[in-house]
Amino acid sequence: MKVSIDAVLLGAWCNVTGATQILDIGTGSGVIALMLAQRSKAIIDAIEIDPLATEQATNNASCSPWAGRLSVINISLQNFLTSSKQQYDLIVCNPPFFNNSLLSPAARRNQSRHSAEMPHDLLAMAFSQLTSPGGSCCVILPVSEGILFESLMQKNGFYPTRKMLVYPKSGKMPNRSLTQFGRNAEYELKEEILQVRNNDNTYSNDYMELTRSFYLAF
Repeated sequence: MKVSIDAVLLGAWCNVTGATQILDIGTGSGVIALMLAQRSKAIIDAIEIDPLATEQATNNASCSPWAGRLSVINISLQNFLTSSKQQYDLIVCNPPFFNNSLLSPAARRNQSRHSAEMPHDLLAMAFSQLTSPGGSCCVILPVSEGILFESLMQKNGFYPTRKMLVYPKSGKMPNRSLTQFGRNAEYELKEEILQVRNNDNTYSNDYMELTRSFYLAF
């Protein structure tokens, strides 16, 4: 599983303050769970439906300094919802985001990028069920999908508390939005922007500052 900029952004940006129990839904290679372990002292569960990705994430976790706080579980979100009674202070997800797009011939690619295995209404319901009363949840999505997901979250009693629009480079439209949700409808929304690359395709200072702890090259 490749490490995407989306995953790095989510792992670096979400607020982990006060979190003692964290859930990473659809962990893939485990990079987000590892980043959150580096940034906190929380116990972290990471679930993944794909057996090969689960194996890779397990190996990555076991080789890390935080192996004692990381558990990787090969399970679908649907089955996790029916089997888990745990609630979490923070839940993160870099979800599949194509809802009605042409599928690839590669089944594993479809699973990681298309929402058939993890529909967004299921994810919103999971956030509602698995988040502790004072907890929060955080996703990264394409901007248009992010707007639709906010509506789903509000139907489940969650409201945005932080948002960041991500611009790939100067002169381009934003292509991703990161949103952190909580249950307080009156919370004052904090909005941010981030440009990932300069016009010469080098990483911007803001991106490097946000992710410096996770890139050896920075």
